[in-house]
Amino acid sequence: MNILKKYGSDEIPEWEGDKGFFLKEEERETLQVVWNSYSDQTASQLVSLTHRHRPWIMNYINGERVRISNEDIRDYFKEVY
Repeated sequence: MNILKKYGSDEIPEWEGDKGFFLKEEERETLQVVWNSYSDQTASQLVSLTHRHRPWIMNYINGERVRISNEDIRDYFKEVY
């Protein structure tokens, strides 16, 4: 999803049409639910929200940019949802 990096902390506009990204129907439905739930949040609000969850807390090192592994994210969401 590097195509989203260009937005940085700016608002990501709603996509026009079906860019698809070769997603399965279930994946598209999941993304639509996420969009409907969080599209009104600012970048700062989303950062604040995500920083309260275990994957971020487990990986946070003050002053460093640490990548959160897909495994940590997957495990968290499997447990929560």
